[in-house]
Amino acid sequence: MQQLKDELEAEGVMPKAEDEILNTVLGVRSGYSKGLGHGVLPQSSKRVSSIQLEEEVQRRRDEDEFQRKRAEEAEKRNEELKAEMVSQRKKIEEMDARQERFEAWML
Repeated sequence: MQQLKDELEAEGVMPKAEDEILNTVLGVRSGYSKGLGHGVLPQSSKRVSSIQLEEEVQRRRDEDEFQRKRAEEAEKRNEELKAEMVSQRKKIEEMDARQERFEAWML
């Protein structure tokens, strides 16, 4: 089961849910389910909701990590822009001082 999961990940394919891999490895067993008759036994609702919750938690973790990275990049860009603004102000002040000296020299 782990080998199949590793092979899928190595191929870059989204790994199947554990139940799907289990069904692939062991096969599906038919049986009798009360109220449903003979056929494939459904997964328990607890198992399904547990899987759904795990997927939701993972999705939110991924989204949180993505947003954290975006915030870090924005903060870094903000610092770069602040430094550039300070540099531009210094250049403007230097140019103003040169212009004043030039005007004083011309008089």
